[in-house]
Amino acid sequence: MRGSGLIWTIVGILAIIALVIWIMSAM
Repeated sequence: MRGSGLIWTIVGILAIIALVIWIMSAM
């Protein structure tokens, strides 16, 4: 699909940011 790579890149970045926030809040 056209543009699917960009979408998955954004989703991946948001997932990483959410994971970092979750780890920091858990510490």
